Amino acid sequence: MKPPPPLLQSKALLTRNTIINIAGQGIPLAVAIFAVPIIIQRAGTDRFGILTLIWLIIGYFGLFDLGLGRALTQKVSQALAAGKTQEIPGLLHASLHITMALGIVAAALLLFFASALVMQVLKIPPSLHQETIVAIEVMAFSLPATLSTACLQGYLEAIQRFDLINWVKATLGGFTLLAPLATLAFSPSLIPIVILLVIGRTTAFLVFFLLCRRSLPTLSKAPKPNSRTIASLFKFGGWMTVSNIIGPLMVYLDRFLIGAIISMAAVAYYATPYEIVTKLWIIPFSVVGVLFPAFAMNYGQNNNQYLIRLFDRGQVYLFMGLYPIALIVITFAREGLTLWLGNEFASNGTVPMQLLMLGVFINSLALIPYTLIQAVGRPDLTAKLHILELPLYIVLLLWLLKKYGIEGAAIAWVLRIILDTVVLFSLVRVKILPEAARPIKKIILAISVSCILICFPASMAQHLAIKLVAVLLVLIFFFYSCWLRLLDTKEKCFLKNFFSNACDR
Repeated sequence: MKPPPPLLQSKALLTRNTIINIAGQGIPLAVAIFAVPIIIQRAGTDRFGILTLIWLIIGYFGLFDLGLGRALTQKVSQALAAGKTQEIPGLLHASLHITMALGIVAAALLLFFASALVMQVLKIPPSLHQETIVAIEVMAFSLPATLSTACLQGYLEAIQRFDLINWVKATLGGFTLLAPLATLAFSPSLIPIVILLVIGRTTAFLVFFLLCRRSLPTLSKAPKPNSRTIASLFKFGGWMTVSNIIGPLMVYLDRFLIGAIISMAAVAYYATPYEIVTKLWIIPFSVVGVLFPAFAMNYGQNNNQYLIRLFDRGQVYLFMGLYPIALIVITFAREGLTLWLGNEFASNGTVPMQLLMLGVFINSLALIPYTLIQAVGRPDLTAKLHILELPLYIVLLLWLLKKYGIEGAAIAWVLRIILDTVVLFSLVRVKILPEAARPIKKIILAISVSCILICFPASMAQHLAIKLVAVLLVLIFFFYSCWLRLLDTKEKCFLKNFFSNACDR
């Protein structure tokens, strides 16, 4: 068996890149904790709900890159593994041309439908109609830069420059939250906010472009895109497009329907806990962002043994890192919301927050099989899964939303996540990596037991001391079980030596 390239043999590099990713995404989270309450107070609940939807609209349209960002990472990773570095400038050049054109089309569509979206679809107070339309129209001008940025970032991921990626993303993320604070000090209007956001996204694109050009000086001299290069990108990116359209639709649909069926205030009560708990995705997305090029390179070299090791250990480390966080958030959701945003948000948002946290925990573990499936060149499998899920989810979401309000929306979201997770693990076991059957069985059992235990402290009496004791007992059982069942001999020795040295100090 041909050994993996030295780049992929380095656990230190994978760990370093993961830490960089977490730090880069953690900075905007820290800013959000400070900024969101002030934004809500100054802008009002309705305007904050609208601003949340504008972020969602741009985020959704920003995925209309036909999967070319991820396709580029996969193609460049495999080109590096095969030593075909001469192909890389043409790949990046072609993807930039295509995504820039797609961004212009997406911007035109958003400009055309902005008025109908505000006037006919969303339940926005009449006094805010014109302001919201203009804000959406202004934000549309950021789409060409946003889509093209995905390709530039994809190239940097393939060459393992996560330090550069996160330097730019952390700056942009902090700016996205601080810009509203700067303008709200003078005016509650959304329009100055989105103007600053457009400037921020455009600047990020230019910085990414300069970083890529510095890493790849031949980029400006690359030949014009040819049909062969474009076809190789679209072959991978075509099915990614389906996932990029349907997947985010299922992620964002709940808030759009809440805004259309209930109110903008209900969007705020639901979206605020959602934004809090989904920040936990910082950890799994940081991990899979590093694993994607590693999966692609090793699969291209038929190095299944190392591939299984990456898959198994990635699952175990994510599980052990995320479970304590999810347990604490679910148990103390009411207390946390009360302290942060007050009794009104806590009364309306506690149960949705607990349900959404459970879904985020399960979904985080499903991201590794999802990433593996795409990294080995089978995005058609995840796309077909999304096609089958969408109608089921829409029916379930509408029924539960009308019956139970925003709590029903959270229930529907969690049920979809559970189905998605089961199918993804099954696909890896049957279609991609049959040799991984044993670690898959192990992690599925661990997830099932942990989801039962995670609800135990939250179901206790409301007394804080009782909750604390219950959480402590569950954590003791959890870490003891992980020690017995999930950690291998080398990992146990490492931990024993680590704590032994710590005690000696």
